[in-house]
Amino acid sequence: MGDLNAHINCKELDFITNEVDDSLDNFLPTNYVADSVCKFRNTQVHQKTNNYGKLILDLCTESQLRILNGRTLGDSKGKITFYNHNGVSIDDYCLCSSEFLPNIVNFSVGQFEPTISDHCPISITIHSQLVNKSCDNYVKPTLRRVKWTTKREEIFKSNMLKVNFGTINSDVDNLTQKIEANNTCNSNVTQSFKMIQSLVYHQYYTMLLF
Repeated sequence: MGDLNAHINCKELDFITNEVDDSLDNFLPTNYVADSVCKFRNTQVHQKTNNYGKLILDLCTESQLRILNGRTLGDSKGKITFYNHNGVSIDDYCLCSSEFLPNIVNFSVGQFEPTISDHCPISITIHSQLVNKSCDNYVKPTLRRVKWTTKREEIFKSNMLKVNFGTINSDVDNLTQKIEANNTCNSNVTQSFKMIQSLVYHQYYTMLLF
């Protein structure tokens, strides 16, 4: 999605006509699956398809991508996305694979703000399903076990004199405080970062043994 510098006439098709017709079986790939996208697009302004537009249409028909502008909830009219002294046009598009279309909640063209840009912002809302799992399923630290010997003790003491842990301690503590302040309602997040904090300390101290 974005500024594609393309002008596409709404009558130009971004899909293969009658793709479920048996007569096309010899021309389409064996793994080609027909989709049920809304076939008609709308545009607030009439514009001729330029070279960039033709390239986009070819890409869509070859890769089963679909233009969301003018055919999706939130932009059923095909709103203008570009304003300048020469006129207005639709230059900003969002393309989506036909398989992913059911996950698109809406596509919208934002308000034109001339002091910011000559393009309107475009945005999409995507439906996703998140599975709430325990933080233990995400953070599984692998701790390195080291056999303690007199030699390790001497190496550890020597390395402790060379390394300044003040900055590391301060940064980790500050991170934990910020997470706890911003996630007071999510104990799993706070617990995950505490585990990460412990893991960081363990890894650093283990490094001192070598």
